[in-house]
Amino acid sequence: MLNKDQFADNHFIRTIIEEDLKSGKHEAIQTRFPPEPNGYLHIGHAKSICLNFGLAYIYDGLCNLRFDDTNPEKENDEYVNAIKEDVEWLGFHWAGEPRFASNYFDQLYDYAVGLIKDGKAYVDDLTPEEMREYRGTLTEAGKNSPYRDRSVEENLDLFTRMKNGEFPDGSKTLRLKIDMASGNINMRDPVIYRIRRAHHHNTGDKWCIYPMYDYTHCISDAIEGITHSLCTLEFEAHRPLYDWVLNNIPPTVLMRKILDNIDRIMSEINSLRSFFNEKKPEKFKNVNDDRVYVELIKKLFRAILNLVCTIYYDLSECIEKYRKNNKNYVDSLNLSELKNLDEDVSDTLNNLISNGNKLRLLSSDNYEDQRINSLQKELLTEIEKFHQAESTEMYNVLMHQVYIPRLGQDSDGLFVEYEHEYEQWRSSFSGNIRRDFEILFSFNVLINEINKLRSKLFFLPPRQYEFSRLELLYSITSKRKLNQLVSDGHVAGWDDPRMPTISGMRRRGYTPEGLRLFAKRAGISKSENIVDMSVLEGAIREELENSAPRLMAVLNPLKVTLTNFEAGKTQSRRAAFHPNHEEMGEREIPVSQTIYIEADDFAENPPKGFKRLTPGGEVRLRHGYVIKCDEVVKDAAGNVVELKCSIDHDTLGKNPEGRKVKGVIHWVSAEHAAEIKVRLYGRLFTVERPDAVRGEDGEYLPFTDFLNPESIKEITAYAEPAAKNLPAESRWQFERLGYFVTDRKDHRPEQPVFNRTVTLKDSWQPK
Repeated sequence: MLNKDQFADNHFIRTIIEEDLKSGKHEAIQTRFPPEPNGYLHIGHAKSICLNFGLAYIYDGLCNLRFDDTNPEKENDEYVNAIKEDVEWLGFHWAGEPRFASNYFDQLYDYAVGLIKDGKAYVDDLTPEEMREYRGTLTEAGKNSPYRDRSVEENLDLFTRMKNGEFPDGSKTLRLKIDMASGNINMRDPVIYRIRRAHHHNTGDKWCIYPMYDYTHCISDAIEGITHSLCTLEFEAHRPLYDWVLNNIPPTVLMRKILDNIDRIMSEINSLRSFFNEKKPEKFKNVNDDRVYVELIKKLFRAILNLVCTIYYDLSECIEKYRKNNKNYVDSLNLSELKNLDEDVSDTLNNLISNGNKLRLLSSDNYEDQRINSLQKELLTEIEKFHQAESTEMYNVLMHQVYIPRLGQDSDGLFVEYEHEYEQWRSSFSGNIRRDFEILFSFNVLINEINKLRSKLFFLPPRQYEFSRLELLYSITSKRKLNQLVSDGHVAGWDDPRMPTISGMRRRGYTPEGLRLFAKRAGISKSENIVDMSVLEGAIREELENSAPRLMAVLNPLKVTLTNFEAGKTQSRRAAFHPNHEEMGEREIPVSQTIYIEADDFAENPPKGFKRLTPGGEVRLRHGYVIKCDEVVKDAAGNVVELKCSIDHDTLGKNPEGRKVKGVIHWVSAEHAAEIKVRLYGRLFTVERPDAVRGEDGEYLPFTDFLNPESIKEITAYAEPAAKNLPAESRWQFERLGYFVTDRKDHRPEQPVFNRTVTLKDSWQPK
């Protein structure tokens, strides 16, 4: 069960979100978790999952699960399914259906064609080696490719032929034309498409060219309406490219978002006609509702939208055009509120125009070829025409001719995709505009409404924010190196309980609640996030202490014969499964003449302070009698193989008279015990940073040199009868030993297999 206290608080991303919501920049937040399906998720992903889904949960927003699947050679459905399972197991649910970047490949291709037509992308023939040479270094500027100045026509032809498979793999790329002298290497004409004939897990063999991650990721965020795009710090230098792509793709995703919302706002206004007709002031009784109400509202909305579309011009010039072209119309309404345009229009437009985005209108017939560029004189003339008050044409031509997908008919999946999302949006907007009819005619009030709802009226581009990557000591989180561990046979698969993968940690017995607690304690910041393994183990230990029922088990058995207990007789003791949770119930613990205790709980020559069993000494059996060691039996080699003890029959559930017994040990009845297989797991590596150790020559040593040869030990042990017939993934505390789980894959009720999750106390020491 999730609650808001389970997530990291007081970090900078929460501060940003709270400011965005408070200011009205966003009415609600939308985040996303965008893994590449080329491996299993690990502990670093768990932190990101908790951050993205947690923020959406805290602020009543939405979080998408999107697979950034642009690298077909390394991706497959096995990883897709495993990732979905991991996210759900951690306790989170994504908005709608899982998304795939590959579902946007057609749009991404169209945008790339548009960039070529705008002269912002070109086909390059440089080899990878030549490209690296031309790129320059951190201290030296790059130089232009000799193919950079190809004509638009040639680039369009070559890119089409790339798509059609006419060129060999790797022979050509499509690059953005930005700045080869940029101090940021990521901005030096980055590649956005490469030729690669590979079967794709989602699109099959449809494509032989694939978009690059930096190009795909930001557009996918914009298409999905992501407000806060969160990634780790290594992508900080990629943010200028993220913003550049969103500001330059034609026609913009942002424009399509705007147009869709405008259309729905108009539908809302029309749906409220009857409501306002009943409340229409007397002075408007004889005025046609369509002409006054609907036309006025449409005019105001569209006038502002047109001004946004002319942002190539100075903003003050745009505002002046609006005043000039609408003066007669405004005066004719005889409403004083509509005359006070100066501050309201100016302030609102300044707020609505975010980062100077170049927005373009789209034609419903061919939105790619008929983009509106407000620098074109004829278009400016057309826009001004619709502002003229004396025009007899209804002010509806410009916007009605644009491409506006509707609910249920949006093949591109750009807008609201599910009916419940639309209904939620509809109800929230209706609540904001349903008010007295005459007040709605106040331009000031209307402007305020626009300002409040600008994240819905005028879609703001997603903004990328970076946080530090988690580094867990005594572990690695590189997918490539984790894959090497699997492929080279160092571990038994991605879900090996020694692996830092979510599936491995789950199989080891870690809980979703424990991992969420760890993510909270690891925190979110921009500073280095190095966390010791003990922090992770401590979070798991703390959660299991409260949730895991208790059993007794003996891992290293030593036979004990109770000489004064009747042979063949069985007694039973009842004990709670958990000392603090009565609702977990009780179990029966049988007592017989022969029991097993831990060999470590007996010492023939005890060290100082030893409080367990010794020759002639006494100890209490957990939930049972006090016993005394009367005789030690050894084999021919001198090894202790059996103890003969007597029990004090008067000590069941009470202390013996006249003496104090300090030690308490666990045990099981040999006759009734369940024989179990137990896997004792330790840390996978012997050093804190196995992939950061240098040799004498200064070169990094192979991380596999530091694998812990004692990271797994398999033994046969004995447990209480309650350990029989348990389901897989059943977590328990073996009293005085630690926390254990029945294995997900190998456990059978008739052949129990337990994995040690974590010891009862942190006693690990490097060797």
